[in-house]
Amino acid sequence: MGGSASLEKELNSINELVKHLEEIYALLQKHELDKPVISQIKEIETRIDFNRKQKSFFQTMFSNNDEFKLEEDQVKVLRKRLLLDYGFNFSIKHREASSTSLEQSKTQLTALKNYCVILQKSIVESKKRATELEVSKIKNAELKIEKEKQKEAENKRIKALAAAHTGKTRQLATNVKNQLKQQTSLISGCPYCGGSLGETPHADHIYPVARGGLSTADNMIYVCQRCNIKKSDKTVYEFVREAKLNLNQVLTNIEILGKRV
Repeated sequence: MGGSASLEKELNSINELVKHLEEIYALLQKHELDKPVISQIKEIETRIDFNRKQKSFFQTMFSNNDEFKLEEDQVKVLRKRLLLDYGFNFSIKHREASSTSLEQSKTQLTALKNYCVILQKSIVESKKRATELEVSKIKNAELKIEKEKQKEAENKRIKALAAAHTGKTRQLATNVKNQLKQQTSLISGCPYCGGSLGETPHADHIYPVARGGLSTADNMIYVCQRCNIKKSDKTVYEFVREAKLNLNQVLTNIEILGKRV
């Protein structure tokens, strides 16, 4: 709001100046209207002065002093009228007004009033921009809070899913191992090479995890360590061809275990 405050301060100063100029302009207009009165005063005073100079010293001494009183009283009345019209500040404002023409005063007054209109519009625009900025800040703050809430909610959801998945995976791993242990009752050796499973048989994914295979009992069998390492991320067909094993025997063993390639 700092911009609008400075503009309002300037507007107040200009309004004071406009008020002052309006007073001067009014005086100038009055002065124009009073020109005939002033001319009349000057004319009477000039006539009185001229008539007095025309009389000799003795004529002046012995003449009736009331000879010029009527005209002098008329001048006093006219002067009093001007004084009442202008008020007590007549002498100060009249000097100020006399230095400025009526047309100049009108031009200055119009320019200042136009400037006041511009300032008022600028103040309105400044306040509008300030308000929009405040609203924007509030909206951004609310949006940020909402995003943080959504992020927090998403994190909680992911943690919940992860916890659920971990629990299911652990349960699945236990179930798979229990099922794979039953494999030895169906086939005593390695389903791939026919050799011994050894002391530490490996749980192999029939269809490789790297290719989208799942860690489910249907896709896992116990094999010997050597076959599991060699097979790696190959399919059964690729592994059998590379290891030069009996494909029919391997497929038969997998089928006996209730699995599918």
